[in-house]
Amino acid sequence: MGLGVALAALVALVTGLWLWGATPDYRVLYSNLSDRDGGAIVDSLQQMNVPYKFAEGGGALMVPADQVHEVRLHLAGQGLPKGGTVGFELMENEKFGTSEF
Repeated sequence: MGLGVALAALVALVTGLWLWGATPDYRVLYSNLSDRDGGAIVDSLQQMNVPYKFAEGGGALMVPADQVHEVRLHLAGQGLPKGGTVGFELMENEKFGTSEF
């Protein structure tokens, strides 16, 4: 009786580990996308047959970890995402020695 329970526990453990290892690890592809960019990126992912899912209440788009860089390069080739965040490019048009900040 005890051997049967131990064998069943071992089979359950091995099956659980196998299922856990078989699921791909997802990483964030992009976060805080506009609705337009998100829709265009999802369309591209579907055309490329890349599985994806949403996280953080829909605020992050995730793809399998081993495909993140390849997908980003492919999407960049398509000009996606079109919207961007504002960074140091704000200072590119300032005259030397001046700043609005």
